Amino acid sequence: MEPPRAPAMLMLLLPPLLLPLPPCAWGKYVRGNLSSKEDWVFLTRFCFLSDYGRLDFRFRYPEAKCCENILLYFDDPSQWPAVYKAQDKDCLAKEAVIRPENNQVINLTTQYPWSGCQMVSEGGVRYLSCSSGRSFRSVRERWWYIALSKCGGDGLQLEYEMVLTNGKSFWTRHFSADEFGILETDVTFLLIFTLIFLLSCYFGYLLKGRQLLHTTYKMFMAAAGVEGESWGGWETRPLLSLPLSLSAKLLFSVSFLIFLLMLILLGKGFTVTRCLGMGTNRAPWQAGVGSGGI
Repeated sequence: MEPPRAPAMLMLLLPPLLLPLPPCAWGKYVRGNLSSKEDWVFLTRFCFLSDYGRLDFRFRYPEAKCCENILLYFDDPSQWPAVYKAQDKDCLAKEAVIRPENNQVINLTTQYPWSGCQMVSEGGVRYLSCSSGRSFRSVRERWWYIALSKCGGDGLQLEYEMVLTNGKSFWTRHFSADEFGILETDVTFLLIFTLIFLLSCYFGYLLKGRQLLHTTYKMFMAAAGVEGESWGGWETRPLLSLPLSLSAKLLFSVSFLIFLLMLILLGKGFTVTRCLGMGTNRAPWQAGVGSGGI
């Protein structure tokens, strides 16, 4: 029987590894729809480089909820550590630690020009829609914490989208400063597992031609392919997309389980053959003894 051609064999064996992946986001992307009875709420955090940090945002909330503020805290002991989980401080006390000279408050009103707010109407309801950005510069890398406040109000309501970036480098733009090196690691392991999978496809093609492509080897190929796909999914982490993150973790778990099952089957002797020839019932010391006598 003629063995299958290589291209057809590869098409049969290719896992989701070579399927198109979602594009990477250009930075940490955070979005949500907040509705709370509290007057001070934490939104997100990011570690910016000393000279290249950038926040681009879009906020929208009903005019009836005016006026809300975006507060930018940094990691100085007098700033975020002084307000985080501080039960003895109310909203005004948490706002009091902000330094106005550092432009740490973004007032989401049309009176504050740097907020980019405009009044819009939709479905008979008037909204404040704010689109703008803010650059971050400091003497060193700093953690910045973003919170929303409206002291003395009747709660908070906000639709928000934020993109937080570090510089313009492909390797650092997507990540917080404490995560530098993650993308290089993910790409390295993705290439390694891609190479392993392609080599396994080549040897699988050879084994198929000799009718020796056993189930355990197919399981090894599947484990290598799914593992590579999981590392491809990790590269999309800056999206902060829950489905993508769960998919990558699920693929990693599936790959591990397939590989573990393969090892168990091999340990149990599955697909391991033993050649028994004539005379194998003899004792080892009897092998090769002639039948002749003295």
